Amino acid sequence: MRILMILIPGDRAMRPVLRLGSFVGPYYAFRDAGAEVVLASPAGGFPWLGPATDEPEAASAALDRFRADHPARADLTDTLDFDQVYDEDFEAALCLGAPRPPGARALIAAFLRAGKPVAVIPSMPQLPAQGIGDGLVITGDDAAAGLRAAAALLGALKG
Repeated sequence: MRILMILIPGDRAMRPVLRLGSFVGPYYAFRDAGAEVVLASPAGGFPWLGPATDEPEAASAALDRFRADHPARADLTDTLDFDQVYDEDFEAALCLGAPRPPGARALIAAFLRAGKPVAVIPSMPQLPAQGIGDGLVITGDDAAAGLRAAAALLGALKG
């Protein structure tokens, strides 16, 4: 099973909004379930994530694991550009960060048109109701939403 993690690092002023601790929990949930995780960001390469401060306490073990995991750190420094991603290569997607870039919204719509589950944390602005297919959309806004969304995506793929 291949899962795409779409990382939107900042707001329009490119201030870091997505924090490292929000990324590592879902990343390891997918990997521990045996999924191949592929990372994508608006420009590819390293998406600037904010520091891991103010993260839920549960994220600290995952952060320690990430700091010791050279292949995971290498994955994060070499994300795909949105133009390099094709929905048919994946079973599901998790978007972390507000999907404002047009490429992110187009990827999410492509997954939904293909009937694939997508989670967006934080909740995304309304997608057009027509032409998005039968995919499942999972959203949430609190600090633990990413990890719960990862679990929901895994459940949807297994069930």
